[in-house]
Amino acid sequence: MKQLLLAAAAFALSVGTAVAQDATYDWSGAYIGAQVGYGWSDSYVWLRDYGADLQYFPVEPDGALGGLYAGYNHQLANKAVLGAEIDIAASDINADATLLYDLAGVVVPNNVATAKLKWSGALRGRVGYAFDRILPYATAGIVFGRYEVIPDYASTPPLPGEKTHVGWTIGAGVEYALAENLTTRMDYRYSDLGSATYAIPGFPNNDTHVDLKTHDIRLGIAVKF
Repeated sequence: MKQLLLAAAAFALSVGTAVAQDATYDWSGAYIGAQVGYGWSDSYVWLRDYGADLQYFPVEPDGALGGLYAGYNHQLANKAVLGAEIDIAASDINADATLLYDLAGVVVPNNVATAKLKWSGALRGRVGYAFDRILPYATAGIVFGRYEVIPDYASTPPLPGEKTHVGWTIGAGVEYALAENLTTRMDYRYSDLGSATYAIPGFPNNDTHVDLKTHDIRLGIAVKF
């Protein structure tokens, strides 16, 4: 009898282990995480005359970023995963002094500009498909960021200015469940943060017009609830 009970217990344990191994991971639930990454940008700082492009600084800020993200996923019966997420990141994405060029691509001497993306954030939707603990996904939404630009024209002192840009973002990534309540990810994002315009004191017919487009790669780790 004792041997029969031990055999039954061993069988029950083996069945339970097999069921646990066959069970698929469920991505549904809320989560909060931390992220680090690297970003690079394309940005043109235009000197305009009566709204027409005259000369430009081709600034290209790049550097590190880091921050937090949080969201919620819902996994459907067909293994599709729908979610919403918000993130915020401080950054050291900046550009050294850049020369001014005319429309023919010739340097205009004695003019420089610097730029820095101080922080950025986004509110996005996510769509993915669960391969058990692996979740590839696409994401898109609204992006915003605080961008500082300092043009130093030959005929003016440095003109520091910064505004919060708002635009759109799109990207893709893959997430992996390390444990039931711990996930890690890597993703890429492209963001178009639109443009902003700054007046030039003493030159009412001129202004500085700035646009900003960014790329970034991020690594994250999150706790799932």
